[in-house]
Amino acid sequence: METVILVSVLSTLGIVAIAVAFVVMFKKLNNKVDVGDNENIYRELDDLSNNLNRRIDESENQQGSELESISMDVSRRIDDLEQNQDQGLASTHDDLSKLIDELRNGFSIDFDNVNRTIDSRCDKLYDLITTKKK
Repeated sequence: METVILVSVLSTLGIVAIAVAFVVMFKKLNNKVDVGDNENIYRELDDLSNNLNRRIDESENQQGSELESISMDVSRRIDDLEQNQDQGLASTHDDLSKLIDELRNGFSIDFDNVNRTIDSRCDKLYDLITTKKK
């Protein structure tokens, strides 16, 4: 993208330099050479200068619109990537939340089973101790 801008700026400067060179050349030659119809030459130079300026303006407008469309395209792509990333993070968060809930439920069931086992063994041990004391 920088090369496109650089080439367009350099070409615009080159065209302006050529136009300025022609104007300076005709002004200097006007003083040294006897030209019969100066008005026609000045009119032609003005026409050339106006055409050149119009083409430069059109070129700048076209480049500006191209840069604007490129900028909008880049912005849209960045927004799409951010949205996709947000959706990916949200789905990963949901998946992790479900996994954590499943693990909690599994641990809760395991702890309940362990507690029941411990309670039943403690009850058996208590019964055994009380029967031996009697």
